[in-house]
Amino acid sequence: MIVSKIYGGLAGQMLQYALGKHLSLINDTDLFLDLSWYAYHHNLEFPREFKLNKLKTNYKIVDNATFLWKLRLTEKFGKINPLKLKRYHEEDYTHFSPEVLNLNGKIFLDGYFFSYKYFYPILNLLQREFEIKDNLDDRNEHQLDKIRNTNSVSVHFRRGDYALTSFHGMLEISYYKKAIKYLGEKFPDIHLYIFSDEPSWVRQNMFFGDFQSEIVDYNKDEFNYIDMELMKNCKHNIIANSGFSWWAAILNKNKNATVIAPKKWFNEGNTKADNIPPDWIIF
Repeated sequence: MIVSKIYGGLAGQMLQYALGKHLSLINDTDLFLDLSWYAYHHNLEFPREFKLNKLKTNYKIVDNATFLWKLRLTEKFGKINPLKLKRYHEEDYTHFSPEVLNLNGKIFLDGYFFSYKYFYPILNLLQREFEIKDNLDDRNEHQLDKIRNTNSVSVHFRRGDYALTSFHGMLEISYYKKAIKYLGEKFPDIHLYIFSDEPSWVRQNMFFGDFQSEIVDYNKDEFNYIDMELMKNCKHNIIANSGFSWWAAILNKNKNATVIAPKKWFNEGNTKADNIPPDWIIF
């Protein structure tokens, strides 16, 4: 039995699911999700909803009332462990800890586990399971056709909650200019598809030169998984310091994709190597 505690936005949920799925396969057991976080965390300005049910994922859900009572009992009294669970709490979510993949028995996973190394052996499976479950509407289906029939590049601008915290910080415009210039010299016929949680800021502050470009801004927050579906189908990706576009690039099935990622992922220090596959380009 593997239990993954699920919390945060879509990208975080996918990270937590990916490691849980990998460990469940290694241990030949079922994957359970603990969704209790969503019952008592409400952020009206930047809401977080469970979205894995919009994808072709395969899991069971723990009985929260019984499970949480037993978990609290285990944590409070230590020796009393009715669940027989070993809890693994992640200390640094940007650092790959290889010992995690050796965990066995009944495991409760608590963390983000932000490294492709936790799940890369099952990437082909995750590419299938992280496809959206329902058919696209006509507008998004048309957009997907355009993406597939052009030398498409997804460009992601993450702002929103990043503008309110000092931890992540926002990327400088120069990063995007360098990345677009690089891809434009390599592929003169690129078509830029712009995704952002603040498209008005992009319109006011970004100029994409002679390259064909369009801002994809009609899928609202509750349908952000559709944006990810569009982004991952682009032939190339320019990602933000965000797990959302990071996942789109990870799931990109184009064997010749060029992915550009920022060197500075957090305000404190550069991107950890564990986050970035070796074939990506860092600016």
